Formats: sequence, structure tokens, C-alpha cells
Amino acid sequence: MGDRNTSHSCNAGVGKSSFINAIQDVKPDEDGWAPVSVVEGTMRPTKYSHRVFSNILLWDLPDVGTERFRRETYMGQVEFERYDFYIIVCAGRFTENDIWLAETIRQKCKTFFFVRTKVKQDIDYERRVYAGPSVFDEKFVLRKIRSNCLDSLPISRRGVVFLIDNYEQHLYDFGKLAMAIIDNSPPEKRQVATFGMCLLTEDVIKAKEEELKNRIWKTALMVAVTDESSIDVFGISSTDDYLLKEAQFYREQFQLTNAHLEKYAEAEGKTKKEFM
Repeated sequence: MGDRNTSHSCNAGVGKSSFINAIQDVKPDEDGWAPVSVVEGTMRPTKYSHRVFSNILLWDLPDVGTERFRRETYMGQVEFERYDFYIIVCAGRFTENDIWLAETIRQKCKTFFFVRTKVKQDIDYERRVYAGPSVFDEKFVLRKIRSNCLDSLPISRRGVVFLIDNYEQHLYDFGKLAMAIIDNSPPEKRQVATFGMCLLTEDVIKAKEEELKNRIWKTALMVAVTDESSIDVFGISSTDDYLLKEAQFYREQFQLTNAHLEKYAEAEGKTKKEFM
């Protein structure tokens, strides 16, 4: 199926590393965790392998337009052609360098997404300033944030801007972004993009369900044509073992393993038995 490469470019402190961690649900000290800093920018293309699917590669790219990474040489320095698509991240308004990068990507017929992070931080600030249900209107604030982002883009480049918060993935547009990543993956990589998506929304669950249905007949065929003498070729001791591993994979995809259930129970202050 090949490696799936996603790159992220933006200025320091806008939440790029936090986004890499959020999109694969990885915590500090776990494999694939991207160090978070509010001041240090990325000095070279840095690769993070997905914590489960090692052929999904997330790349943290340096800022464009700096002394070290000028526009004239940037695409060669970051090896532009290796990435399936780009995610351009900001925490306020998109800069001229962001716009230049988007236009350059478009000219190369590559896919990119505009993402605006730290939305909940701004929502909470507005809520404090305009305290009281008769004054504060979250939908109005979201429209204002989205409009502010779009206003920083040329009319010809205006389109979808995904509003997200890296620490509240269930809010705002994170689910829509997840599906956009899946839908815009190359056909030969869509399956791994779907299975590698850790954020579970209704649409993502449906996408996973469809891909898992496509595995059923392959699994059945594998078991039907494989005898006990050849099963060791696949690194398992029996067809029963193979089916158990496949069932475990389904549970992992829908985050229903014992580890997931224990995490959900802990978040609710319950034991796993009480939670279930």
C-alpha cells in the first residue's frame, strides 16, 4: 500500500505539534508524540510515525519565509513531492507565507487544508468578556473566527477553513477535517487513512465500518483455503488464532478494547465493571 505522508506547516506556537498528537490520540512519553513548544519553531522536516500504523507518516515542516527557509528554495529543502497533502495551520490569521505556500501547492496539483487551531481558547476568552447567556453567543463567535480567517486569504483562495481545538477534538470542525483527510487520500491509501484515524465521529465510524466489511470476505477466504500445515506462514498457530486477532483488530478500530474501556471508565470515575 505504501507510505502515506502528511505534512504540516505553520509558524511556531500555533499548535502544530499538538495537532500531530491529537490526530493520532497520542500522549506524552508514548511513541509518536511530538514535543510541544510555544516558542521553538521546527528547524528541519521532522517525521512522526503513527503509533499503530507505522506506514502513516506525519511530517512537521519548518516555517517558510525565514532566513534559513526562503521561498525560492523551500520546496526543494522540504522535499515537496514526498507528501500526499499539506495541512496549513494558524492560530489567528493566515500569513502571506501561508498564502504563498497554498498557491504553490495548488500549482503542483497537490491537496492542502487550512486549519485554525486554539478555537476553544478564544471561545473561553469571549465567554469571560461577554459573561451572561443573554450576551454571549458561541455560534456568533465561531462565525467571527471563521470570517477573520477567510478575510486573511485572497478571494481566489477562500474556501473551507477547519476550526479545531487540539485538546477538544469532539468540538467544532475536527470531525469534518478527519473525514476530509480520509476522502482526499489517494485511492490506494484510503484504507490505511481510515484505519489510522483515531478520532471517532459518526462519519469516521461509518467509514471504518465500510472498510471492515471489505475485510470480511478476505478473512473468510483466508480461513477457508488455509490448512493447519500452512497457517504458520502467517505467524499464527491456528485459524482460530487468526480469527481472534481479526476480531481484536475490529475492537481496536472502534476503540472497544479492554484498555479503551478502562480509560473511559477512569474518565467517568468508575471501574470498568461499573462503566459497562
